[in-house]
Amino acid sequence: MQRRDFIKGIFSSAAIAVPGIATAGGHVTRQHTVIQESCLAGFDHYMGESIWPLLSEGDPLALVREHDNAFDAQAVAVYWNGLQLGYIPRQQNTAIAQMLDRGSELECCVISKDASLSNPDERLRFCICLAV
Repeated sequence: MQRRDFIKGIFSSAAIAVPGIATAGGHVTRQHTVIQESCLAGFDHYMGESIWPLLSEGDPLALVREHDNAFDAQAVAVYWNGLQLGYIPRQQNTAIAQMLDRGSELECCVISKDASLSNPDERLRFCICLAV
């Protein structure tokens, strides 16, 4: 499948409501299309372990593009309440980085936590959505 066809497929899919991206009253305010689900890279190198008990499924996360990252030109950092948790994995960040560079309105939230996993980078999963 060519990249162009893949991207068209993403944007032509029906918009869906994503639980967890809601107002304080608990009502979803917009429709969202899921762009990506991922584990968090670097979780054990940042604030992940220290704030683990405070994280909940559905918590909003912020995506911050790091143009000047010396290790990855497409780096996208993931934050929770102003604290860096890690990064979108390098193998999965190119499309998200390009969308952020173009000003796309992306939203991100925690979709699962699993402390029993031995690899810290697999303990937290998140989804990235495009608001439509």
